Amino acid sequence: GNQLQRMSDDEEENTHGTWDGEKNEALEPIGLGQATYPNGDIYKGVMQEGQRSGRGKYTWVSGATYDGDYVEHRKHGYGVITYPLKKGEAERGRYEGNFEAGQKSREGNFWYPNGDWYKGNWKNGKKDGQGTYFFKSGMCWFIGRWEAGNFVEGDWKFKDGSYFRGNFTDNRPA
Repeated sequence: GNQLQRMSDDEEENTHGTWDGEKNEALEPIGLGQATYPNGDIYKGVMQEGQRSGRGKYTWVSGATYDGDYVEHRKHGYGVITYPLKKGEAERGRYEGNFEAGQKSREGNFWYPNGDWYKGNWKNGKKDGQGTYFFKSGMCWFIGRWEAGNFVEGDWKFKDGSYFRGNFTDNRPA
């Protein structure tokens, strides 16, 4: 998980790559263009004073992409991250929703490669607030309140209509 998180959510900060576009008097990239970073990552979009700002698409060497809004070099506003296809997976993971200061925030949907999905609120890049998580393998749902990525209170519903309602610790009934 950690390598995927780093690689797929953190853009290259290094400004020593190449820029195909206009530059200001300080030779900083401005306007619409393409940046190619030393690590091979590519950004196509708008720059202001050498920082990603406005609409753009960032493509990591891994094959992951972010297509959306930037403010001061960070994902901010609405965007879509498509994660790289991993060995043995038929599908790519995908997040579609809001970002604040580079992190998943407020409302967003995440589709996992295994068929699971989460629709709901995020804070600091983690599930937080009201949300629903569907487990494809067990055909069941967590519907309720999340804190810092963990399900803490609500319904654990099963495909036959039965459910457990209550509090949870470590994503298990408390």
